[in-house]
Amino acid sequence: MTAGLRNKYNHCIYSFDPNGGPPNTIMMRIADRKTEILVGKQEVADDAELAKFDAAVERLQALNLDIWDAIRRFDYPM
Repeated sequence: MTAGLRNKYNHCIYSFDPNGGPPNTIMMRIADRKTEILVGKQEVADDAELAKFDAAVERLQALNLDIWDAIRRFDYPM
C-alpha cells in the first residue's frame, strides 16, 4: 500500500481550489490500456485519501524507529 501511494503521488501534479476546497491530483504518468491511452486522470485528495497518506507516513516512521533500535541493539557502527 505504501509503495502504491508513493508511486501515485510521485507521478502527479496538484491543483488547489482557490476557495479552500480539497486539492486534486492530476496523474502525469501515461497509462497504456488495451483500448485506450490515459493521461491526466484527476482525483480529489479528500479526507479519506489524506488519512491513507498519514497512515503510510506513520508506518514508515515506525519502521525507521525499528531500524534504529536494531542498529543500537546489535551495536552496528554509525
